[in-house]
Amino acid sequence: MSSELMLKLMCTRLRLCFDAYGVDAFDVPKFFKPGEFLRSDYLDDKSLIDAMTDEGITQLGNTFNINPEWLLGRSDNTTPPYNYHWYKSVGFVAQNLAKYSCCNQRPKVYFVAEYDKSNLSQDMANAAKRGLDGEHFNVGIVICRTIDVSGVQIPIYDVLGTGYWDYVKSRSHLKLLMLFCKKTGLDFSGVKLNHEKYNQLFEGQKLPAEIFNNIDKKSSWSIDGLLSEDPEINPEFEDLSMLLRDGASEAYDEHIHIHENAILAPWKINDLKAYLKGDLTIEIELNTHQALST
Repeated sequence: MSSELMLKLMCTRLRLCFDAYGVDAFDVPKFFKPGEFLRSDYLDDKSLIDAMTDEGITQLGNTFNINPEWLLGRSDNTTPPYNYHWYKSVGFVAQNLAKYSCCNQRPKVYFVAEYDKSNLSQDMANAAKRGLDGEHFNVGIVICRTIDVSGVQIPIYDVLGTGYWDYVKSRSHLKLLMLFCKKTGLDFSGVKLNHEKYNQLFEGQKLPAEIFNNIDKKSSWSIDGLLSEDPEINPEFEDLSMLLRDGASEAYDEHIHIHENAILAPWKINDLKAYLKGDLTIEIELNTHQALST
């Protein structure tokens, strides 16, 4: 691609980004340092190109949690390479959810199924019974949170990757996160996408905001049945019973209660500043001391 075409693509992608995330052209300068970007720069490609510094592109990528190389037109992958995964990392995901909650970013967890039929719950149960001996049933996780940029509220998405519902370990970790959300009162829901949109989301072919802006009620599915301890309601009742009884050793986090406290009772976190930086040292030491004293 010629340099001229790349520069034009950069302008197109910058405008697409602000539009997808609901930022009015009037508010665009708020995403840059004072005086660095004028409203008139947004209207003209040449002015926009001149106004967009490398630092500004990097800042935008960090703000919107998207790949700066995509904004520059150098990559077709919208998703940044540093997004974390949920498989074998339930505790780390829980910690991030707690941090978002403590920062008043109102996180919501989407459990996204690659599915475009009408019998989702039964087909998921069939996949769980069938195991890996057949076509995979894909389910991934996306976290949406809201941040404030100089008074402008925008949704930010963490695309955490995808896994197999028909693989017992993968399914267990997904359910552990569902149970964590339920226990802590975090907002969570199921979403189903057809094969094309599913790949666009998890392979970074489109901005996450573009996908979620077009999700309607027909695309949602209820998770409640999967977490019910009533065998008449939950087609995967035995699966849930085993998980509640035995847990999932690969995903076990002995400090999960700290993250639960951070959401349900943040005043119980002894050093919130350190916790938000990812340092659990004080919390672990004090919890250990309290356990020994009792």
